[in-house]
Amino acid sequence: MCTINIDQYSSISFLNTNATSLMSRELQKANGYTQKREAKEKICKKVEELFKSYFLPRFGSDANLIAKHWDVVFKQTLENSGHQKKDLITISVANEVFSALNDVIVEVDSANFDPFDKMPPGNYPEIRDFFRYVCSLSNASQSLLTPELFESFFHEQNPQVMHEAQEEIQRVLLSIFQEKDYLSDFKMELLVNQMVSILSFLEPQNSRKFDIPTKINGHWQMVQYQIKLIELTPDWVGTSLAYSLIPDKSSHADPIIVFRGTPPNPSAKGYYFARFTDLTPGLSVGEALYMFAKKRLAKWMSEINKEFPNNKVRAIGNSLGGTMTYHYAKDYPDKVIIYAIDPPGLQQRTISHLVRGKVFVHPSDWISKLDYHPVSAKMYKVITDTPRGASDAHAKAYGFEKAIYLNASPIGANNAFYKKVFRVFHVVFSIPIFLLSIGFGLALYYVIKIQQAYNGLHNRQPIEVLANGTRSN
Repeated sequence: MCTINIDQYSSISFLNTNATSLMSRELQKANGYTQKREAKEKICKKVEELFKSYFLPRFGSDANLIAKHWDVVFKQTLENSGHQKKDLITISVANEVFSALNDVIVEVDSANFDPFDKMPPGNYPEIRDFFRYVCSLSNASQSLLTPELFESFFHEQNPQVMHEAQEEIQRVLLSIFQEKDYLSDFKMELLVNQMVSILSFLEPQNSRKFDIPTKINGHWQMVQYQIKLIELTPDWVGTSLAYSLIPDKSSHADPIIVFRGTPPNPSAKGYYFARFTDLTPGLSVGEALYMFAKKRLAKWMSEINKEFPNNKVRAIGNSLGGTMTYHYAKDYPDKVIIYAIDPPGLQQRTISHLVRGKVFVHPSDWISKLDYHPVSAKMYKVITDTPRGASDAHAKAYGFEKAIYLNASPIGANNAFYKKVFRVFHVVFSIPIFLLSIGFGLALYYVIKIQQAYNGLHNRQPIEVLANGTRSN
């Protein structure tokens, strides 16, 4: 794990000396338009090689991982500087790109982080195997869900299975805390917030307590938080949930609100309304949900201000949940600090550039490319060592496999041409996709009801997790 800190004067001096000489030699040898164009292309390529030869050795053992993903790193550098590769022919532009290169890498993880290795076994081995898959660890199972887990998550939630999954999250959080002396604050924060975000998909019970690593006054501590459910929508549209985590007051920790992303399982509360708010024609992602939730969230904030008047509120969310942090922080920019993971953006009419916090995206994730992100928040692009497809890039957790974390300019991302393409796609196709998703959801709902009725007629018992780890059907 390494970062660089190069003296700015010596960097520019190095570039001016070497690049100017290079450009001069190549252009002197060129005659005519074609040769000059080829010479300019050659110069740009040589300047990039010059950057690479100067840059990589400063990362020591992490240089191999950076070299492997150099094209992505340099592409992000160009985007951050506001230039294209062909602009490197100009020495002033080359200096700006070189300066941006010094700032582009935040952290490099050249080894996997496996919190499960030292953890005690749970009652349900398949749950651990599933979490390994979600965390993109090399020894993860290639089967996403066993039939037992599939039935528990998708047909009818089994309280014992969900409880065991929540216990696994608690064990992971404890394992992360035990590595606090070896992990950077950046990595600790990422791992903890990822686990808290995943916890929201498991629908923890009201008043349940979790011990969560929290940094207070420069030191990481285990702080006990108590869950309090926040119903965002009325029953008639299907109850959507957010979760507030209230810390022990003696800890001086900040309260947390976690917005759940679109649940993958139809048995989850608010499943259908989440699909609705993802694809509502004419609105930003999450905007319809926030319209219903605004007064309820304002009431919660009023209670928090009375109980924690001097604290910030940490808003955490993945996907739709990340976008909900945008909506919420827009109304409370001085109080709320966001931590958004792979969120879709907002339309320009609804975006606020006063939102503060951190946003993480993967270059292969198409969903986070939709619409615009607040330029006031810090954006990080995660380059995982193992290539991810669009679905894995959006669904799987960060921080556990080898990766490079890059500073990404929200301004550059917001100005990308594909933003306009995605906006047109969302406007044109949201109506038929919306209607199809509603139809599919209703069909799936009745399939589940028929399956439940069939099980009832045959006196089929739900899956139970026994104390010794065996199961009965």
